[in-house]
Amino acid sequence: MGSIVSPPPEKEFRGHQSIFSRVFEDRAWRPTALLYQTTMKSTALAGVLLIVLGVAALVYQGITYTKRDTIVNFGPAHVEADTQHTIPVPPIIGIVAVAGGIYLVVAGGRKAAI
Repeated sequence: MGSIVSPPPEKEFRGHQSIFSRVFEDRAWRPTALLYQTTMKSTALAGVLLIVLGVAALVYQGITYTKRDTIVNFGPAHVEADTQHTIPVPPIIGIVAVAGGIYLVVAGGRKAAI
């Protein structure tokens, strides 16, 4: 994944250079490089999240919830029943999520020239 940015090696200070020109002289300290590293970390994080959700979709194969229905409502008497409903999640969704997550983790770990 991204490497830790270290400060540039000490160079001989010339009177006409400012502190900012010395800091941004090194490629790793350019704002675009820092933005690129942050983007790569977030891409890899999104990939890990997709992998976890994909595996959960494959394991549970659906979302089950309980709903309370009123069957009889006659004055002060109430008859209620709990019914379970299941929203099925096709396995292909889990497979696609895992594959997309793996792709994002691999793409987030690569370094590109800036």
